[in-house]
Amino acid sequence: MKKLIGMVFAGAAMAVSAQVAAPGTTTPVSANEIPVKKVAVFVQNRTREKALDDEVDGIRDRLTSALAAVDGLQLIDSSQIADTFRRYKVSTDEEKKGLVDGIFTGGSIPNIARMLGSDYIIAASIVGASSMRRKMDDSINTVFTLRTTMKILDASGANVSSVPNWTGTFPVLDEPGDDPMNYYNILIDRWIAKSVNDVASGALKWRK
Repeated sequence: MKKLIGMVFAGAAMAVSAQVAAPGTTTPVSANEIPVKKVAVFVQNRTREKALDDEVDGIRDRLTSALAAVDGLQLIDSSQIADTFRRYKVSTDEEKKGLVDGIFTGGSIPNIARMLGSDYIIAASIVGASSMRRKMDDSINTVFTLRTTMKILDASGANVSSVPNWTGTFPVLDEPGDDPMNYYNILIDRWIAKSVNDVASGALKWRK
């Protein structure tokens, strides 16, 4: 009897093994079984709003912190990114002027990825920042507008995921002494929240 039971179990195991190994079949892989991927985040101000140049590091930190909550992503430290960027001698200003191929033009992605040991690069750009004054109900309002783009690239520089371009507006009643950056920062927070959701929704696919 024991021998018969052993033969039954052995036969069942062989059947399961054959089923798994059968050509053309796929076995679902849970998110936890996919290796954690290292991601480096870069942010560039491509607008005529010079005040945003001083905000780039802070925006990168805010975006990195938010992305750290996405399952399976390990964000590379911002200071390490800045140091690598300097060592590779690619400045955002040079790239904007077309003097070099950098992170945002894709030319130096493999070199930067190799230096950082990153699997993916997220290149985010603020491409538009403007304000427009309008009269509404005998009051003067200013509408602030922010436009952004984001690319997710692998270590070879290939685009692996599409993140929709984002545009946000924020109308305010004019007040003397208002700092426009306060309103741009509100829009930046909204953009970060939306873009992180977009990244999270597609991360499992491109992490594979």
